[in-house]
Amino acid sequence: MNHLEERRMKTIMTAGVAFLLGLSAVAQHVPDRLNYQAILTNSKGEPQVNSTNTVRFRIYDEAEAGNLIWGETHSVTTSPCGLFNVTLGTGSSLGEYMAVENLRAAFASGTLVAQRYLELQALNVDTTAQSPILPRQRFMTVPYAFQANDSQEAASDFRVTGALYASRVGMEANRLIMTNPLSSVTVAGDLRVDGYGKSSVAVNFSSNSWVRSTSADAFRAGGALTANQTMTVGGTATFYRGVSAANPVFKKGASVKGGIRALGAYKSLGSSIKTNLPAQMAAGDGFVLVYYKTDGWNEDADLIVTVGSQQFPLEHDTHSSGDKRGMHFYDTACIPVAKGSTWSIAWGSGEKDNSNFDVYWIPFGY
Repeated sequence: MNHLEERRMKTIMTAGVAFLLGLSAVAQHVPDRLNYQAILTNSKGEPQVNSTNTVRFRIYDEAEAGNLIWGETHSVTTSPCGLFNVTLGTGSSLGEYMAVENLRAAFASGTLVAQRYLELQALNVDTTAQSPILPRQRFMTVPYAFQANDSQEAASDFRVTGALYASRVGMEANRLIMTNPLSSVTVAGDLRVDGYGKSSVAVNFSSNSWVRSTSADAFRAGGALTANQTMTVGGTATFYRGVSAANPVFKKGASVKGGIRALGAYKSLGSSIKTNLPAQMAAGDGFVLVYYKTDGWNEDADLIVTVGSQQFPLEHDTHSSGDKRGMHFYDTACIPVAKGSTWSIAWGSGEKDNSNFDVYWIPFGY
């Protein structure tokens, strides 16, 4: 039986702990892992040499008690001096409830990241847990991380002259100003602006975004803006160029100087259809929008939209003498359909070899 089996072991947290989370602010990608180094000793303070042991690492938000923020288990192997190294972020699951899912999130902006304490707990050979090693070690800043703090806690204006990329939370600030007309901003995670935001660049939001301010200038986009998911603006939004939004929500108002496309309010049921569209049941009140297209000058087939017992023939102008029809080439019709009604689209008699149509469903009230 070795000393580890005879006595409870403890770790001494020595100098040489390397923190890779706090790199220079100019780095494009901050590692999601953290190097940790310490000496493993027995109860007499003697180095536990050339041994393999299981250690649990936990990060709390208090020096004592507190909430478990994140943690994992590692198998550590000591050197002839008792030294071991682990890379936090690569271990196995603790099997316990944690506030966040990964190491990066444990130090994410918007949380009290200054309050992070590391606790170690060794396991006996029979896998029973020993008492945690106290006191917990507080995480401190490494020198180059002071620069990163400028971007995380910008007390006044935070100006971006290049491209801004965020994989989780884009910004949590009172003001967000982006003025480089040659670059763009891509936010893959949530974007939060608690004050107001101004942008002269192309902005693309791939996740939820919102501006909490209720001021008259809550959000102003001078460049093209694309919101692929929900965008909520508490105040007035002003867009000077193109806007494309899958699900925009404006609490007070929106002023659009350029074009706007609100995607998601309608559903395409088919494009360039040359055959009949089978009967459809309307799940709610809405509109059938039909876009009738033809390249045939002499084609005269009607496109008939049937709603319940009513028929709406969509006819185009064949340009024959005295034969003016209700619709022209490349024309559109929008027909209301009540909830529960059955509707369909079918070709009538006549020539239609070079004709086709697009059809969309628009829910009422959207």
